[in-house]
Amino acid sequence: AMISTYDELKEAVSGWLHRDDITARIPDFISMGEAVLNRKIRTVDMETRATAAAPTNSRFMGLPDGFIEMQSMFMQDPMQEMVFIEASQLRDYVLSETDTGIPYLFTTKDEIEFNCIPNQAYTLEMHYFKKYDIARDLENWLLTNYPELYLHAALSAAALFVVYDGRISMIKGLLAEGIEEVNTQEARKRGSQLVYARVDEALTSPRRFNINTGY
Repeated sequence: AMISTYDELKEAVSGWLHRDDITARIPDFISMGEAVLNRKIRTVDMETRATAAAPTNSRFMGLPDGFIEMQSMFMQDPMQEMVFIEASQLRDYVLSETDTGIPYLFTTKDEIEFNCIPNQAYTLEMHYFKKYDIARDLENWLLTNYPELYLHAALSAAALFVVYDGRISMIKGLLAEGIEEVNTQEARKRGSQLVYARVDEALTSPRRFNINTGY
């Protein structure tokens, strides 16, 4: 049977489980399986753009809707690319918690953190990977093109409740193969694997020049 909508996916999962006593759990299985897909898959379809005004009273800003991973961030007027830096390194570039200016470094954890408090509500343009949310959207590109991935992911999650099912190891193997296939094809579309723009160590190292050693 064709699987292209959330309702059809729930019906397919139910059919494979052959268990009337856990029907109410099926949305949970799908959600848990989708969480695995969101962690492991990066498709062109997941790439999205959002704009937001920089905060003027804090170095911290909330993440955009459905955020998984930042690709790039740009400031508009003045137009400049913000540079990602690891959270453990950003502290080296924070002069004080009250320092204001034009931020140029950022990191992401459970929120976006800048190297200083923006001195204006600059418009920030964020390019990032956005989570799939089939329960909200009811349809999406991944389900349309790779319905077996959603089915295998949900059935793998259901293994917590049907541990005796001998098909589980086979399904998990198919899931892993499917994830690898999607990522390989999507990487080809982009030409290369997208990674964070990172600060050049030579430009940002806090070490000072030593006149005696010459470096």
